[in-house]
Amino acid sequence: MRAAALSRTLLLCRDFVDPVDDAVLLEALGTERACIVADEANITTIPGQSVVATLASLLIQMGNSVELVMPDVDLLGQQAPLRGSAFRSALTATAPQLFPGGGATPTTKASAGALVFVIGTTRAPSWLRQHAAWRLAWSRWSGSIVPVDEPVGAYDGDFPIGALAAAPIAAAEVLKASMRFLPGAARHAEELARVVRATVHLGDDRTIVREPTLGPVDCISAGAITQAFAHALFRLPGVSARLRVIDPDVLDVTNLNRYPLGLLGRLGLAKTSFLTLHAPPGVVVEELQARADSTTLPVLGPLAARVIVGTDDIPSRWAVQAHAPGWLAVGATAHYYAVASEHGPGVACARCMHPRDDGVNATIPTIAFVSYWAGLMLVARLLRELTGSACPATEQARGLWALRLDGRHAQPSYGVVPSAACPLGCGVDRRQGTWHDAPLWRH
Repeated sequence: MRAAALSRTLLLCRDFVDPVDDAVLLEALGTERACIVADEANITTIPGQSVVATLASLLIQMGNSVELVMPDVDLLGQQAPLRGSAFRSALTATAPQLFPGGGATPTTKASAGALVFVIGTTRAPSWLRQHAAWRLAWSRWSGSIVPVDEPVGAYDGDFPIGALAAAPIAAAEVLKASMRFLPGAARHAEELARVVRATVHLGDDRTIVREPTLGPVDCISAGAITQAFAHALFRLPGVSARLRVIDPDVLDVTNLNRYPLGLLGRLGLAKTSFLTLHAPPGVVVEELQARADSTTLPVLGPLAARVIVGTDDIPSRWAVQAHAPGWLAVGATAHYYAVASEHGPGVACARCMHPRDDGVNATIPTIAFVSYWAGLMLVARLLRELTGSACPATEQARGLWALRLDGRHAQPSYGVVPSAACPLGCGVDRRQGTWHDAPLWRH
């Protein structure tokens, strides 16, 4: 079952290695151990528990074992899919359900050779000199990894978006460590190099969001990107929303490598049901087991004023855009790259952003931390739109190359060029009869 659960991750690993048997890749993905170190002060906050739970989940979904050096404090807020009253106990109990063979083990020090991640301002233990190690830090909207001996400031708020952003930056380091010594990997030394420090900004730290009231939001697909979107959204203190989730599929074992709300014991359940099972009290979920396309959308009823699109089917994105009455955001991934874009009145639409259907009907290579980036960026964009600080036209789309977020061109923001061929007329200014000026690409 582990091989089936990692099947899409194995495909992705082949981007950087010579042809080898799956057994070789499976062994490599299980070799690295990761240790998360946190003191009481750092995990008695919602962001602290959010970053630990998310990092552990991402690592387990990549086939790794996780060690936990931390006290067992009260579980705070909503940390789906964790259940219970004590945080570390809930994490260790849930880990085997996240992935076949998955585990999170409490310990007092990291095992030999483990990669170590120190959380926030936690003091680095004396035994850390024997390990490759990083420190995870965050602010309201930004997440970082830095050298473990570098001091960082404490964040005393409950808003977890920045903390959640630190987790996928760190998770990529474990994958690269697993791959570096495989046949052919030496040719990709630059892509697989260790990142010493990297930061991802998802918003302005001056933007404050308290108990966000989202109202109706339609979610197109309940797949990996929407699961990540919900995983992050449900952690917001006081969040309220009415989510209508449209997807006809059920959870199967090949989804477990990237579904942070999926659980091994619930294979065969509708994908939409995992949002219902884990929604916090203020979030109401309506499940529609249907495919959102040009045939079904007219009979599903009007779309909400805010729409989140996580489907990888490009014609479905086109159909949703044609029916969307207001703001719409699309999350997408391709190998190690995640992208999110938003579309509304006066800017290029999702069809301009994704103008071609490649017609590919095959198993798509995927991995947990890339899908998580797409979902997390969608949450950040939705919250910024809610607070009136939506991204400007020059940042209509944002990409993240998840392996080397320290790279000069790893985090491009850019405007989407309205297409002259767009059936929705995006390329024409109907008042003037002229073409819109194309926004500039910006790094």
